[in-house]
Amino acid sequence: VLTDGVIQVNGYGDPIGNHRNISREAGRSPNFTAIAHKTYFGSIPDVRIPLTPVREFVIRLDCNVEDADVDISFNGTSLTPDSNGEYSGTYGTYSITAGKTGYRCYRRDYIIGDDAEGVQTFAVEMIATENAWDGKTVSEPEAIDNIYQLSSGAELAWFAGHINAKAEGQNAVLTRDIDLGDYDWTPIGTSANIPYSGVFNGDGHSISGLYIGNPEASYQGLFGYLKNGEISNVTVDGTVSAKQYVGGIAGMLHDNACIDRCVNLAEISGTSYVGGIAGSLSRESSTISNSYNVGNIVAGSNGGGIVGMSVNTATVENVFSIGNVSGRLAGACVGSAAALTNIYNAFSIFEYDNTNGQTLVTEEQMRSGEIAYRLGEAFGQEIGVDAHPVLGGKTVMYDETENRYYNEPVTGISDILVPTKNCNAVYYNLDGTASRRPHTGINIIRTTDGSIRKVVIR
Repeated sequence: VLTDGVIQVNGYGDPIGNHRNISREAGRSPNFTAIAHKTYFGSIPDVRIPLTPVREFVIRLDCNVEDADVDISFNGTSLTPDSNGEYSGTYGTYSITAGKTGYRCYRRDYIIGDDAEGVQTFAVEMIATENAWDGKTVSEPEAIDNIYQLSSGAELAWFAGHINAKAEGQNAVLTRDIDLGDYDWTPIGTSANIPYSGVFNGDGHSISGLYIGNPEASYQGLFGYLKNGEISNVTVDGTVSAKQYVGGIAGMLHDNACIDRCVNLAEISGTSYVGGIAGSLSRESSTISNSYNVGNIVAGSNGGGIVGMSVNTATVENVFSIGNVSGRLAGACVGSAAALTNIYNAFSIFEYDNTNGQTLVTEEQMRSGEIAYRLGEAFGQEIGVDAHPVLGGKTVMYDETENRYYNEPVTGISDILVPTKNCNAVYYNLDGTASRRPHTGINIIRTTDGSIRKVVIR
């Protein structure tokens, strides 16, 4: 019970009655110094806070996998089981991480509430997987023409360790999709002193199950610090959470670094400089091009769907983001920038703090094929199937006459001796000129059912 509460205001001023010491002869004393005063403006009723005696509970783990490597922690400290394999603890939140070869890494928080009674059982349901990395194994990959051929999580982990041992200029290519199993990942190139400066080609493959949960770390992502290096043709999925310079593909791009034709599907979060593709573009002519973001971005400040922060000598072009971005100085594509003159052809369906340098479009425009067409040759889209443009997708064409985007395949050439009198079709010659009447020679026609054919008029 808290009693005798008051609302108190503190301040400085003359002692009460000090004005009586002022005279015409002496005036105010030159040694005057304000002293502290306090005033009570009101009282607070008694405050009663119910307290519950601390209780120790028996905690049991019910794991569906025998001999799994399980860690249970409370307030950041790992607990040690007793001889029966049981733990003890009081009220609060417990974090469990479990792993084993052949299974995805398991992470979950469990809460023992104030009303808990009896033995507390934490159920751990691990998911089996055939090809995911186990979080430990490393295996040296084959190198062909000095390019490492990466086909598994173990080989990718070896490559990361190899680069982080200051072999920064090595090149690699993915030869298949890789699943990192949600186990803790150490970025390739960890800092300005240990950057990645090689060429990494994803060759259209994906890296899923990426997990980074390090709230005190900087330069975090699949790659941490990219300097004079190049990353291309890779899709990343998973969860990345760190302090600053955080991105799905890379945390920092520096000195002519380049990311091209990459996709982020991962959830990305941090305190500052957080982006779906990269956390920051810093100095010189670093570029992000022909890339897009679908994952959600959470940043205390400087968050963007493509990049959290970009300087005026860097370039961002042919990109779009449809993920949600939250935080101060947020931008759908670029969070903040020293200048927005080097942002080209950037599209978004959301509008945030920073809108300069990007074009706001509707979800219907994303579905229609229009944005795929405007983004250029790197993108395509199967209209009616793909909700947004995709890298290497089906080619989108544009009919200027009828303002229509389409990707129907052109079928073979047919002969037409005499066109049907009332044939309701549009004819195009090889120069693209439209007409309601056919041209002599090869014509490309679109019929009323939407199909497209090549015909020869004789």
